[in-house]
Amino acid sequence: MEVSKTEVFISQNLSEQVYEIILQRIISGKYKTGGRINPNQLALEFNISRSPIKDALNKLHGAGIIDISSRKGHYVRKLSKKEVIDLFEFRLMLEVEAAKKSIRFLSNEDHELLKKNVKQSIKIAEENRSSIVVKIFELDRDFHKMIINRTKNKLISKTHNNIYILSHAVRIQFDEDRKRTLAAQKEHQEILKALINKDLKEIEYTITKHLENAKEFLLKFFNHSDTNS
Repeated sequence: MEVSKTEVFISQNLSEQVYEIILQRIISGKYKTGGRINPNQLALEFNISRSPIKDALNKLHGAGIIDISSRKGHYVRKLSKKEVIDLFEFRLMLEVEAAKKSIRFLSNEDHELLKKNVKQSIKIAEENRSSIVVKIFELDRDFHKMIINRTKNKLISKTHNNIYILSHAVRIQFDEDRKRTLAAQKEHQEILKALINKDLKEIEYTITKHLENAKEFLLKFFNHSDTNS
């Protein structure tokens, strides 16, 4: 859900709040790939100075989600096929090992929170409405974030946050597939079961399956484009 002008104005961390709003607009497709993001227009919209907007855009640029050029200004990046492959290869290496480490620190309370997350994600995905995109992203991010954060390694958490957001932002280049969205949330069930059982082989298998399916879903659009070119 986007934050109102008043809520942005009273926030103690304007740049972080502006970052979340811009990110939501990218994930939802409001800001299209290659589309320009105008800092001056945002400053007027939120009734704040350009400084927190600049900070938010720089953070998005650092994560590889937007690009900045002297001619076009700030705009949403379009990733190449090779970048998508590299991105998911890195996520796979990072998430498998992080999940294996996290099982030492995931509590029963964490398990219950993850179960609640998965149940809610599946319910929303089954609704098959265009408005679910941002909410699914938030729940999906929370699921992976909780597991990663339980490694108790700040560098892993920070690195994963950037590549996770980038891997989701790239989806706006293509049409959203409701079947894949629902399947992804059900794959979370399998991952969670492996984590609760502390089954290292199953953890590796379920996460690999989840990320490979996500990667192949995106690559089919590149392959289709290559065929038509």
